[in-house]
Amino acid sequence: VTGVQTCALPISGLVVLHGLVPPHPGAMVAITALHADLGTALILGILISIPIAIVAGPLYTLWIAPRAHAAPPVDLVAHLTHRDERFRRPGIGVTIFTILFPILLMLGRAAADLILPVGPTRLLLDFTGEPMVALLLAVLLAMFTFGIFLGKDIPSLGRKIAESLPPVASIMLIIGAGGALKQMLIDVGLGNAIASAAQMVSLSPLLL
Repeated sequence: VTGVQTCALPISGLVVLHGLVPPHPGAMVAITALHADLGTALILGILISIPIAIVAGPLYTLWIAPRAHAAPPVDLVAHLTHRDERFRRPGIGVTIFTILFPILLMLGRAAADLILPVGPTRLLLDFTGEPMVALLLAVLLAMFTFGIFLGKDIPSLGRKIAESLPPVASIMLIIGAGGALKQMLIDVGLGNAIASAAQMVSLSPLLL
């Protein structure tokens, strides 16, 4: 049970965050398309994601764990559980703060827009709360909290950052290709053609 929960809990949390909480791409696309307020969407996304994560995480794993029989490769388990004793491990408080840092910045922006008059402080919070800026600042913070403060030197930190670039590049390529395909379909009018054809078909919208 513990092993299944260890794997399923982070996955359920990631799925919920990617779908509901900015600055993840899915939520940002919906906010942009609907011209929604970022702060309101962020607060509502967090409130909705908590019960969903509880049901999809601990409650579901308590039910599925006795029925699941996983046999992961031994070398994979050894690789994932390997610990480098040369470096300290980050504390739970530092880890949670680092993960929540961009969300806190965006919440600060939302709060500033509600209660602060126009001025330098509000402009600063608006800038740091912009999703792309918040994510960049979170990366810079993680370089210290997960790197330098744990005893890693600049060369080793640089290698870790370099190792993270190929997966990021492939994701950017996939997302970019998907965006290009989407724009091509829009430009050729395929969406309107499908909509017109759908109006002439007597099918359930779900089935269609």
